[in-house]
Amino acid sequence: MNASKHGAAPSPEEKIHSRQALLDAAKPIFADRGYDAATVKELAEAANVNISLISYYFGGKEGLYRACILNFAQSRMEAMDRILCEPKSREEFRLRLKMFAEEMIDVHLREPDLCTIIHRDIDMGQPVATEIFKDVFFQLFLRLENFLRHAEKVKLIEKPRRLEITTSLVFGSLIEFLKSEKKRLLLGRDSIADKKYRDDFVETWLDLLEFGLRPHRQDDLRERSRS
Repeated sequence: MNASKHGAAPSPEEKIHSRQALLDAAKPIFADRGYDAATVKELAEAANVNISLISYYFGGKEGLYRACILNFAQSRMEAMDRILCEPKSREEFRLRLKMFAEEMIDVHLREPDLCTIIHRDIDMGQPVATEIFKDVFFQLFLRLENFLRHAEKVKLIEKPRRLEITTSLVFGSLIEFLKSEKKRLLLGRDSIADKKYRDDFVETWLDLLEFGLRPHRQDDLRERSRS
């Protein structure tokens, strides 16, 4: 055991290792048992550190839970800032939406435990998860909304009837598909882990969005006015 396991002051190297060990160990435990059922004892044992280090590094179980989600959220924000830049053409608009979808899928494949925690605990109204969603994850939605607002402004897409609803449908259709992965596997369907299936989904999703969001031609509008 390292020094921190015996209660001695940890070295700088042990601090880095122990803190990361707690974050790594906490994710599958919170995903499997939920925040309320997880205990500081099992979290410390899974990380192979002294139980007091949870308070030392995070101020307690809630702080560890927050750190798991906030570290994840920060990296997502940075990725979306790079991806959802203002598009200048329809080709760039589609490409950036494709990058957005691929990033979301990659996240679900790389961090299944954190995605389980976020989806489940927000749906269940877990107070800490709900607070983080309002303060942090909602910003992802706003970034996508601003991306679509700019696309409408420069005439890359038709003016939405209500931008918030359009953004919800674009964002929600992707999230719900990712959340249904376990159900698809239970039914013997393909997994998003399969590259061909993943690529087919992204292109189909983009085709549906492009068809629904594309600017209407004048003859389309005239035909609609006659019906």
